[in-house]
Amino acid sequence: NSSHNGSGIRINQANAVTVRSCLIHNNDMGIMSSGDSAGHGAKDQRIESCHIHHNGAPTEPGYSHNLYLGGESVILSACEIDSSTAGHNLKSRARITVVEACWIHDSANREIDLVDAEHVTDTPGSNALLAGNIIVKAKDCAGNRSVINFGKDGKGEHNGVIHLVNNTIIT
Repeated sequence: NSSHNGSGIRINQANAVTVRSCLIHNNDMGIMSSGDSAGHGAKDQRIESCHIHHNGAPTEPGYSHNLYLGGESVILSACEIDSSTAGHNLKSRARITVVEACWIHDSANREIDLVDAEHVTDTPGSNALLAGNIIVKAKDCAGNRSVINFGKDGKGEHNGVIHLVNNTIIT
């Protein structure tokens, strides 16, 4: 669409949403989610056993992603996330982000971008856990060559920590 944020799946302030065993590809955004402006909603989002690939609007390079998540909490488990066409494979502004047992590879930009959201990540405990993942950076990445980013890129703060446990990272 003309805003370059048409999503295969959109979660808007809804709690306890599970997306399981889906193939999501060729959208401006594969999955997009958000809470409300006060930082509430979109709690307990679960994305499990999905293959999410080749999402992103090439006319807006760097601003559309395979996953662009926000809200209170999200868990990605046993997914393959690959080959974003313009942005990151996973961008999350959620207060809590857990990525476990996923294969994440060949992004056009960062593989994982865990950044701030005003009124969300500025509260203590805005943490991320990456556990048991295989994360592979494409050799010919034309965009941002960073693999994992945790911190600030907007107006908010990121008041939390990232824990990396038993991951394999290949660059």
